[in-house]
Amino acid sequence: MRHILILKTLVCFVYDPEGRIGNSIAIENDLNTDEPDKLNVCVYVFRNNKTRG
Repeated sequence: MRHILILKTLVCFVYDPEGRIGNSIAIENDLNTDEPDKLNVCVYVFRNNKTRG
């Protein structure tokens, strides 16, 4: 018996601790997709948030 894995969603976490991505919201919007019959892509950009002390 053969099993076929069908992916429906790809989730990408981008860690940007130095804040080199100038407009992270635009990057997320450009790369995110939600179209029928295609792979759904979710991109999240995270920066290093320093805790106030």
